[in-house]
Amino acid sequence: MIPSTLDLTTNYVLIFISGFLSFVHCYGMCGVFPASVSKLSEENNMKNIIYLFLYNLGRILSYVFLGFLVSFGSIKFGAFISNIKYISGIFSVAIAILMAFIGLKLIFGKAIGSIGFLNPLYEGIIYIINVLSSTKSIFSPFLIGVFNGFLPCPMVYGFLLLAALSKSQIQGILIMFSFGLGTMFTMFSFGFLSKYLIKLKHQAVYKLIGVILIYFSYESIARVYMSIYNCR
Repeated sequence: MIPSTLDLTTNYVLIFISGFLSFVHCYGMCGVFPASVSKLSEENNMKNIIYLFLYNLGRILSYVFLGFLVSFGSIKFGAFISNIKYISGIFSVAIAILMAFIGLKLIFGKAIGSIGFLNPLYEGIIYIINVLSSTKSIFSPFLIGVFNGFLPCPMVYGFLLLAALSKSQIQGILIMFSFGLGTMFTMFSFGFLSKYLIKLKHQAVYKLIGVILIYFSYESIARVYMSIYNCR
C-alpha cells in the first residue's frame, strides 16, 4: 500500500505539530543552548536574531542528516534481507514496536532523562558545546546547533525510527526536517526569553506526542500486514 500525497502531507503536519509541542521537553533538556547563543550576541537584538537562526539551522541540518542516514541504512538493510520471506516485514514491525514503546514511555512520563549507555557521547558533546559557548565567533552558534542536534534524546529517536520505516531517503529527510522546523519557534523563543522563563512541566504535552508516535507505529504495522495479506 503506497501512501497518497495527502497522507504524507498529513503525516508531515503531525510531525511538525509534535516538534512544536515538544517545547516543554526542549526547554528542560536543551533550553540552555539557545540561551548560551544569545549571550554570545552581547544583547545586540539583530545579532541575536542572526545567531539564533544559525543555531537552529545547524540543529535542523543535523536532524536532516540523521534522517537521511537512518533511512539510507534501513533501505540497504531491507534490500539485504528482502529475499528472505517475511524478514523484511518483521524488521519493520520491530522498529514500529520500538517506536510505540517510546510513545508509551512519553505517555506515562518516563522518557525524560539520560540514556545510560549513551552518557559518554552526551558528555563529550556537552564539553564541545561548552567550549563553543565561550568562543566569540560567527561560526559558534551554527556549530552549537550542529552538536546540539546529535545529543541523545528519546523524542528525536522516536521520529528517527519513523524515518527508518519510511523506506525513502527523501521521506526520511522530510520527516526530520518537519520535526526540526516544529521546534524552531520554541528554540528561538528560549533564546529571547531565557532570562524570564521558569521550568515548565506539562505532562499532557508528552502524552499527546506519545499518542502521535503510537499512531505512526500502528500505521506502519498495518502497512506490513496489508502487504502480506495482498501477497496471498
